[in-house]
Amino acid sequence: MGGKMNLRQLKYFVEVAESGTISEAARRLYMTQPPITTQIHSLEEELGTQLFERTPRRMTLTDAGKILYSRAGVMLDIIDIAKDEIRSLEEQKTGKIRIGVTSSVFCSDVFDRILKYMKNNKCIDMDIHEANTYDIIEQLRSGTIHTAIARTPFPLNDFRCIIASEGRIKAYGTASMLADMESVTLKQLADEPLIVSRRWHDIITDSFVREGLAYNIKCIADDVRTCMAVAEAGGGISLIPTGDGQKAAHGMVYREVGDMWRSDIVVLYNDNAYMPESVRNFIDCII
Repeated sequence: MGGKMNLRQLKYFVEVAESGTISEAARRLYMTQPPITTQIHSLEEELGTQLFERTPRRMTLTDAGKILYSRAGVMLDIIDIAKDEIRSLEEQKTGKIRIGVTSSVFCSDVFDRILKYMKNNKCIDMDIHEANTYDIIEQLRSGTIHTAIARTPFPLNDFRCIIASEGRIKAYGTASMLADMESVTLKQLADEPLIVSRRWHDIITDSFVREGLAYNIKCIADDVRTCMAVAEAGGGISLIPTGDGQKAAHGMVYREVGDMWRSDIVVLYNDNAYMPESVRNFIDCII
């Protein structure tokens, strides 16, 4: 191959193969078309064969192009993994941990454990990414974060999963609204003004429908903390995921909803990726 092939050429080649046109590849790479065209031609000249069948509307791989594509993708993945491992190694020296968390984690005893870890490990820098469950799983898959902390249920994935805190969806309201009840049923909640997070809306309403009950959703919010604030202002009863150790605000109470979904907080990490010792210690401290 003459030793001239480089990673830039392979990256451009893979992008064109996946996008189907040089213009689309240029758009995805945030660059102009001529450098991509030049590199693709150079690659074909070096290999002595055509890698794409060119038509006015699309570029498709030739047999030779398919062979290179199958190998190039693996090579680029290996380089990305190596970069992540080197970055993790450097971060281990400086003590930086990158974690992804969903908003409901901030309202849990697990976040108290994170704060305690930070207090006891002042040499460790924390980079906390707050996002929805789908986004932090993608961040974990891409190597942007070392570990993800989220509530179940979440999309199927191939990551290692450890329960950090067991929990369920509970009713959260003023003591006067939920007085004299150790637990509540969906039937008892059917006529009450309810506050739910957007993520849990369908799960909660489906539970009512399965029981043949009506429901009165008065407020939907993106963040569990907003749902709690509305309930604390007397806006209704919030149905939120929480653990047994979660403390209620003054004048507020939690009540079990016997027929609601279980919702655990779990720690996710890639068992096949390099993990700094500092990250392993962090996980051990919060589970």
